[in-house]
Amino acid sequence: MLKCPNNFTVNFGKKLIEYLDPTADISIIEDNWCWKDFRKQFKYLESKVMEYFEQAKEGDPSYAVYSLVYYCGFNIKWAEDFISNCKIGKPAYVAYRMVKCCNSSKKWAMDIISTCEIENKAEIAYLMITFNKIDRKWVEDIITNCKVGNPSYYAYLMVIYQKSDIKWAKKIIENSKIGNPSYVARQLFIDHEMSIDWTLNTIMNCKVGSPACEIYKMAKYKFITKELAEEFIENCKIGEISYAVYLMVKYCNSDIEWAKKIIENCKNENLRDTIYYMIRDFKVSKKWGDNILKNNNIIMVNK
Repeated sequence: MLKCPNNFTVNFGKKLIEYLDPTADISIIEDNWCWKDFRKQFKYLESKVMEYFEQAKEGDPSYAVYSLVYYCGFNIKWAEDFISNCKIGKPAYVAYRMVKCCNSSKKWAMDIISTCEIENKAEIAYLMITFNKIDRKWVEDIITNCKVGNPSYYAYLMVIYQKSDIKWAKKIIENSKIGNPSYVARQLFIDHEMSIDWTLNTIMNCKVGSPACEIYKMAKYKFITKELAEEFIENCKIGEISYAVYLMVKYCNSDIEWAKKIIENCKNENLRDTIYYMIRDFKVSKKWGDNILKNNNIIMVNK
């Protein structure tokens, strides 16, 4: 069976038509064709197209089905039934698109989003309230229970644009185990005038993301001292520590020897780029960099 893709192109359209009808003249297909052009020329294949996407086991058939409704006028009820039972691709996002562009029921989409476990539900729920004016409490519940993506970021957006309670958002950010809550904490400090103590405590206690880089930004823009930032970065265990150290030298006048010592002890990072930047910008010894890369089994690529 022809593989169903994640992105639908004219080239795939040609392959699909040829797959469904080997006798079809695909030479008439032009590079600027869209969904409706295919339907106009090959309308006799409509039932076979529907059956093909119904049987797809990979790719994103739900988005193809939405496109058939939106661009070609296929039956909405057929599409909704298919999307409701789809287990691959992005059915929750497609449900949101069906509400926004095809007049599907909000309740139908909300049920799909609520039960979907393969997508970033926090983002989709936020899109729903932004464009479809649904209940804010439902969105907050989705974000609170989201296990994929970056829910703390959407909690921040709910505070800024949808007037959600700041206490609710702070709890999401403080307890987040996915995404980049340190970035969100810094943004909330800037946009919502959160206290410096809460911001630093939240960033320093983050278990995911790149807190070292966010602390560097706090120092760069003079919200905290260079010395405080250096102390935190020295004790940081996650994220792009080596890159944060390089940035501290470049923009905050941290000592090169201090930076080299930390970089030497970094593991499981993109050390190649950081070392290249250190050699390029600060003329540190190439031998120093080569030794670190060798100890981490990384091959230096000439730039």
